[in-house]
Amino acid sequence: MDLLFSELLKIKNFPIEFRGDRNILSGPVPDILIDSRKVSPGSIYVAIRGERLDGHLFISEAFMRGAAAIIGDEAGFKQIPASAPEGNYFIVSDTILALQKIAHDYRQKFSLPVLALTGTSGKTTTKEMIGAVLSRRFNILKTSGNLNNHIGVPLTLFQLNKKHEVAIIEIGTNHFGEIKTLTAMTNPDLGLITNVGRGHLAFFVTIEGVAREKTDLFRGLKSGGRAIINIDDPFLAPMTRELKNYVDYGFKNRARIKGEFLRMNERGNVTFMVENQEIALQVPGIHNIYNALAAVAVGLEFGLPLTEIKDALEAFKSHAKRMETLQLHKNIILNDCYNANPDSTEAALEVLNGLQGTGRRIAVLADMLELGEQGNDEHLRIGAKVAQLKIDYFLGFGPLTKLGIAEARKKMGDSAMHFEGKSDLIQRLKELIQPDDVLLIKGSRGMAMEEVTEAIVAHLKS
Repeated sequence: MDLLFSELLKIKNFPIEFRGDRNILSGPVPDILIDSRKVSPGSIYVAIRGERLDGHLFISEAFMRGAAAIIGDEAGFKQIPASAPEGNYFIVSDTILALQKIAHDYRQKFSLPVLALTGTSGKTTTKEMIGAVLSRRFNILKTSGNLNNHIGVPLTLFQLNKKHEVAIIEIGTNHFGEIKTLTAMTNPDLGLITNVGRGHLAFFVTIEGVAREKTDLFRGLKSGGRAIINIDDPFLAPMTRELKNYVDYGFKNRARIKGEFLRMNERGNVTFMVENQEIALQVPGIHNIYNALAAVAVGLEFGLPLTEIKDALEAFKSHAKRMETLQLHKNIILNDCYNANPDSTEAALEVLNGLQGTGRRIAVLADMLELGEQGNDEHLRIGAKVAQLKIDYFLGFGPLTKLGIAEARKKMGDSAMHFEGKSDLIQRLKELIQPDDVLLIKGSRGMAMEEVTEAIVAHLKS
């Protein structure tokens, strides 16, 4: 980090009180952390009050691990046991707000270009594709994993240093106002929204609500900032009338960066063309050509030649649990269990449907969460979708997926099966699977469907 302890006392419009040895204030801050188990000597530990745990309970542990200072609130400070090690404290009214304020000011210390991206589906894959492209020329910082929320974005910004030339920051949301807050914190030069779909409807209610929240990224770009717009998305295309500085990309409509779908191979991997370059992806799914074309658009914005962008995208492979293709003997598993919403689930089913081979297609789905009052209807619609496709078996887990199974059974009969317990589903899947079968395993993060993937991988390897 490029930060002194004393700078914490200069955060704009946010009072911070220091209690401790003032000699520390002239020294550098090596890191700011929220997990007491990861505290390293000299770092700052921020005590976050979460829904399940209060970080103030781990202040003693943080000091024992070598924390130079704690950021906590007054109530937490008063509750520290007398037996706790003495140390330095920065007292604030709200530790999450403190984390965000510090991150906002820290980002202003750097003049490098920052790209912020969001979207209902594909944002993490797009981020990784963009990272693969830009890392060919630049020293980049990009969001690690899925640290894209009101806590993850500050922690990402704290990783900035003078060696970085570009920052790629993923921004997520499940409540109104979060995109606006995180965009202001990030102060991006470039903004990209992959798409607008039916995600987190428990909070946004309608897809129009999702669109209103997501497009706050474009409205929050720094003065002179440039938007990168998926012109094929009906909720994003109107932004071309609202924004002056943008570049658009797409396959269906007239776009400055125009892609052309060419073909899909037997593994579901797609080849598309941009200008005179054919780009053959190693990740399955026609939906991934949009993620890749977004990466093309960003690469061109940064001056990379299309041939170099092509090389980066053709070398790109799926990350764990995100449409990851696992080849086990004669079976293929599409491991897409990191998360699920109606749009990403439909896209995954289309991949399964399009795969060529002699074996059967088996969809293994669990609940799509955070859909609110629309949860029942969306799961019924997914069940009907499965029944329409060339899918031989549909196995489901979870109370909402039970509705989808019932809908699918109208056409699929006993080939659509619901299980009350995940262990029962795994056992039936082990009995069912045959050589050459292809499986799709998908569900929301809270359903932990990686447990199914791990069990079937172990079974096939045995």
